[in-house]
Amino acid sequence: MKRTIGNIIFIIYAIIAVFVTICLLSFNEYKVSEFGDTSLVIVDNEELEPTYNKGDLVIVDKSKRIREGDTIFFYNSSADVVEVTLATVQNVEKVNDSEYTYAIDGDRSISSEYVLGNAEDVTKISTIGTVLGVLESKWGFLILIVFPSLFAFIYEITVVFTEIREGKKAEAEEDDDNETDKSEKDDDEEDIDDNKNKKTETENEEVIEEPVKKESNKNTEKKKTSTKKETSNKTNSSTTKSTSKKSSVKKDTERKTETPTTQKKTTRKTTKKTKPEDKSNE
Repeated sequence: MKRTIGNIIFIIYAIIAVFVTICLLSFNEYKVSEFGDTSLVIVDNEELEPTYNKGDLVIVDKSKRIREGDTIFFYNSSADVVEVTLATVQNVEKVNDSEYTYAIDGDRSISSEYVLGNAEDVTKISTIGTVLGVLESKWGFLILIVFPSLFAFIYEITVVFTEIREGKKAEAEEDDDNETDKSEKDDDEEDIDDNKNKKTETENEEVIEEPVKKESNKNTEKKKTSTKKETSNKTNSSTTKSTSKKSSVKKDTERKTETPTTQKKTTRKTTKKTKPEDKSNE
């Protein structure tokens, strides 16, 4: 919002500055701005009162025909300073197709070269004459038009350069972002390629290792079967040993049980034999 208001003010000021400059460039020898048949008259004296006040801007058109009895604006060169004054036409004389002579009040005659135009149909703008007079003065134009225009010009140049610098900076940042994105993409592609290569390598290794694994599996199976056989043999031998041990232990126990009975029998027999001997001794 502030920027738009500033732009509007700058545009209005630029229009005023251009208009004042054109007015100054259009000055004639009497310091009145002329645009073809139109003249801009700034009322800066009291000779035009009461019809026109000091500070009024009067736009006079010279193209309109002047007749007897009309009031005209003309340059009064009889004084030391040429001023714009009003007079009533008493008589009109034609000199040639482009020049006329007008008889005015006081038995004076003026050429059409000194006439600004008819005062019957003009445009009057109050107070604007004072503003335009200040802007058209030397110091007013320098202080109010030249210096601000120069400052605005320098400011616009700095704004343009800052925008160019920021644009370059933004482009550089964008290029850096693009480069980083590109490098990241390249890294991702490299990672993908590495993963593909690793996958192919692992596949190749698997293809190479499959027969080796099969052979190793066969060898392990053979070892397992051999170990199973050995363990079965061992278990069989251990069971046979245990059974033999058991049988031997059984035999030993049987023998042990048999010996006391035999001993009893023998003792009985011996006792029987000793008894008759005793009797005989008696």
